[in-house]
Amino acid sequence: GLTRTQLSNKLSQYMEELSVMEYEAGLLSYEILSFSPERVVLQKVYDRNRVQYKYYVTIKNDEVVVYYSDKKTVFEYTGILQSGLDEQLQTALQIGIPVKDVEELYDFLSGITS
Repeated sequence: GLTRTQLSNKLSQYMEELSVMEYEAGLLSYEILSFSPERVVLQKVYDRNRVQYKYYVTIKNDEVVVYYSDKKTVFEYTGILQSGLDEQLQTALQIGIPVKDVEELYDFLSGITS
């Protein structure tokens, strides 16, 4: 029930608010290949190499928090307080530390708590 312009606007909004799944899959764009009242054909373009890390570790409200790579969706609140960390690590976490996968993430977290 949408016009071509309305559909295009919806797709633009979708791209601005990508789900974690689409972001991690490397969704780059949508394209309207054909549009008629009977049929709409869309094409998604992906680049899986675009996403180089799955998690992002940073500080929020004095706590170490793990986000998915979209930097919006929380993966885990760690309970690790910023005040218990050395100053250099605190600075790095305030900038944010990208982490490749879950194994690297838990190695990192166990390393800062030991």
